[in-house]
Amino acid sequence: MDIDMQKQGPQSRKTMATGPARVVLFGSLSVLRCFAAVGAGVMVVDSDLESLTLRSRYARQRQLIACPREQPQQAVDDLVAVGKLFADRPMLAFDSDAMLLLVSRNREVLGRYYRFLMPDAEMVEDLVGKLRFASLVERLNWPAPRSIVATADARAEDIVQRIGLPCVLKPDSHIGRFMSEVLQHEQDRPHKVLRVDTLEEFRVAYGRMQGYCDSFIVQEYVPGGDDCLYSFHGYFDRNSRPLACFAGRKIRTYPKCTGFSTCLELVHEPEILRLGLEMMAGIKFVGPMKIDFKKDELRNRFVTLECNPRLNLWTYLGTACGINLPAMALADLCGEPVAAATEYRTGVKWLSFGNDARGFVREVRPQGDCSTAKWLWSLRGPKVHDVFSWKDPWPWSVCAMRYIDANWRKLGRRLARRKAGTVAASGATA
Repeated sequence: MDIDMQKQGPQSRKTMATGPARVVLFGSLSVLRCFAAVGAGVMVVDSDLESLTLRSRYARQRQLIACPREQPQQAVDDLVAVGKLFADRPMLAFDSDAMLLLVSRNREVLGRYYRFLMPDAEMVEDLVGKLRFASLVERLNWPAPRSIVATADARAEDIVQRIGLPCVLKPDSHIGRFMSEVLQHEQDRPHKVLRVDTLEEFRVAYGRMQGYCDSFIVQEYVPGGDDCLYSFHGYFDRNSRPLACFAGRKIRTYPKCTGFSTCLELVHEPEILRLGLEMMAGIKFVGPMKIDFKKDELRNRFVTLECNPRLNLWTYLGTACGINLPAMALADLCGEPVAAATEYRTGVKWLSFGNDARGFVREVRPQGDCSTAKWLWSLRGPKVHDVFSWKDPWPWSVCAMRYIDANWRKLGRRLARRKAGTVAASGATA
């Protein structure tokens, strides 16, 4: 792949864009491989030169653009320049909140060059921002945990008295928070939320969150492990008609309950499908949607945690199980007939092996939740992976080489420190 050529800007790639690409993707390998499954040509755009998606054999064309989070206007300009290279408007696909908000806030300009489907701008903002989402949930009476918007002048003790313990603290936005030291835990493990069990832990977490953002959400903690985390996935056409939907369940996350997904599966859970379809019908939703639920076993009900109105890593597992949401979205946007699909198989897992192994070694086994034999047994059966694929091996090869290089450098630094310590000790003895 000629990465250096991408630095010259979109116009330098004009001859490549005249090929059969029908999709411009700013996203992960999981979404790219869904389009590859139906032979759809994809131009991959990214703001990170090290992106593994750029290394995929399924990236028919490749292009660097400005970072949607750090340089939004330049990113829009770059996308417009890319869009001008196509004789017919391609689908613009993405799986991050930063790109979702960029497209939503610039939909008139980008809509001239791309096909995409999403609800109105106000609804997108309501769904993405945690503060606005809490208000939306209350207004629509969706099943959800008790929540409070914490402001700068709110006292920690008053919030705990209203919400109770344990509870979780959530920043208003996903965007950029994993790079902040504020939300890093021991051993550099980023959490999606901060869970606290005591008043003292709450005071510490409350101070950390105040140092990160002016206002955030404090929410009651719904008891239950990773296997109580479910999700609804669907795609809705311009008339809010559901073209496809399926339900998923998390098997493990790292860190447990508050971190990234490491092992997933699809399930047949009628209540999740009923809730998801009912909630989306109530707001006349259009486009792709993921709704996260948690099963409150004490009250025997599902509660809503968050909504993501975009594609996501679950779509790859859905495709492996018979429902390809990205391909259906492409067909719908291009005016092709799409038959509604709700039948899917189970028994296939999505696995992020490296993170799953770290979680097992650092948390699951030390806490006595699972033996080595039981964990290994859980990995059996058909799988799709976050990076690895026999048909698309180069991204995993690059990832493995980076891992080896990083650990080799770490070993070198450790040996250098040990050598320096030995020399210092010898000098002191002399």
